[in-house]
Amino acid sequence: MDELRWTTHGVPVLGIAGESRSGKTTLLEALIPRFTSRGLRIGVLKHAGHPLTIDQPGKDTDRLFRAGAVSVQAQDPVQRFSRQSLAADDDWRDALAAAPADLDLLLVEGYKHAPIAKIPVDSDVDRVEADIADWLVQTWSDRPTGVLLLEGGYAGVGDDPKVTTKLPPVPGIPEPLSLLLAAFRWLPDHAWVIAPTVDPGAVEAVRKLILARRPGAWSLTEPPLTLVEPQLQARAEKEGHHTNSRRPELVWCPPFSSGDKPGG
Repeated sequence: MDELRWTTHGVPVLGIAGESRSGKTTLLEALIPRFTSRGLRIGVLKHAGHPLTIDQPGKDTDRLFRAGAVSVQAQDPVQRFSRQSLAADDDWRDALAAAPADLDLLLVEGYKHAPIAKIPVDSDVDRVEADIADWLVQTWSDRPTGVLLLEGGYAGVGDDPKVTTKLPPVPGIPEPLSLLLAAFRWLPDHAWVIAPTVDPGAVEAVRKLILARRPGAWSLTEPPLTLVEPQLQARAEKEGHHTNSRRPELVWCPPFSSGDKPGG
């Protein structure tokens, strides 16, 4: 089986491989601030081989969960807490699917038998950082890309995309946002090059945009084209819910990085 490098939402996913007590958590603890200092949004998925204690007995959230709620969430001004009961057949695939989509990288500790891309634990943090950075650049550029025509709502994917698939706009949301949302919902792990209309001369501009992709850059512009990474789908969905009847601008079309506040 091929190694999995992306979640279903197009987030690069990389495991830290090592035996128990080999220093995986310590390594992640050292790596995370190095990557966040680059402006990247990092997520972590940790597999626990024993029952978790993630709430305090007697607290409201714990009482509600024990009363039978399959999902309990709580939020304060700076953080959100989520607790869910799992089905008997839930596995690593479900855990990856539940991860946020607006991440530049999801690091996984555990799930050593899952066929995801992995890097071995190492006490040399500098070397691991460099290896992950190189892997992330390659994986980011390898993520599949489609082309979306705003005129007519046609889309195509592949190395030489033929824009022959007609996408129905998302009802209740004005164009062009409804067409972008339709593309994201069709293939949520793809990046999309948005073009106003058919232009045979734009092939080179498309290639230039694709070559310019880099981790943390969620949209790039090469007029009249814009490339939008899947990390912006959640922002697009949120914008769609708030547009009502007004015609929205594609607010993510100017260069947008993961350092910008999501939903801002």
